[in-house]
Amino acid sequence: MNYRFQALRITSGNLFFPDIIEITDDKIIIFKNKLIGSNKSIINRANVGSVTIDVSIFATILIETKGGERYVSNGFTRSDAKKIQEILLNK
Repeated sequence: MNYRFQALRITSGNLFFPDIIEITDDKIIIFKNKLIGSNKSIINRANVGSVTIDVSIFATILIETKGGERYVSNGFTRSDAKKIQEILLNK
């Protein structure tokens, strides 16, 4: 199953180019677009070590791999963040 989550535009750093997290059966793709260029990170779902969410007004998601790499995206709704965490931790 494929899932796509987009950060809210009203949050810091997401006004023009919101972060996007796509989750497929075997990988996670994190898009971070900028005014010039973009950053696309692909993570194998089997390598996900932990998923942490920090919720204040909006949620920040920290995905850490078993190899110690860290990927941070901010500006998601609480419900989206919890759904992302649930999907990734229930392989």
